[in-house]
Amino acid sequence: MVDYAGQKIPIYDCTSGEVSFEASIFVMTLGYSGYVYVEAQRSQDIANLMEGHSRGFEFIGGASIERLRRVPLGIESPIGV
Repeated sequence: MVDYAGQKIPIYDCTSGEVSFEASIFVMTLGYSGYVYVEAQRSQDIANLMEGHSRGFEFIGGASIERLRRVPLGIESPIGV
């Protein structure tokens, strides 16, 4: 699951002490393992979204895989109906 957290946070310039920009918080969570990756981004545009995915998967150590059960073929009606 991937989303941006609700509120933005101010990022301050270290020399002037003034707010440089408001950062969006990118959050990536893997469903089965519960691993979480979080980073501050300048905006929620598509480039930042894709870069967040890339850095998140690199940090976690790869992409998750879905292990679905095999769907039986050739069943015309459910059993017991």
